[in-house]
Amino acid sequence: MENPSFETMVHDEVTFAKVEPGDSFAIDELMKVDAIIIEYCDRYSVLELINKIRSHEDEAIYLMPIFLYKFYREFYEDIARFADGTVNNLSDLSEIAEITMRIKERL
Repeated sequence: MENPSFETMVHDEVTFAKVEPGDSFAIDELMKVDAIIIEYCDRYSVLELINKIRSHEDEAIYLMPIFLYKFYREFYEDIARFADGTVNNLSDLSEIAEITMRIKERL
């Protein structure tokens, strides 16, 4: 993968983009990954980023699995329902990799 402007993480054969709502990147760059991990910082910023992804014109992006990562903050359940799951530990991505593969199989 050529120099994306976000951190990438790989588990098995699944590539994740780890982004923060304030990160500067082109949404189209997400085509290079299988799923997105959004670090939860604040309610409004996370909702805004999820909305940008889910309202994108390209099906490969708006249907991409989104996971919320809570490093130090709890997030509201109403925001979690817009994601495909949550992750508490970035050193073990096996559960969300499995969810991603199931979602990708259905597309």
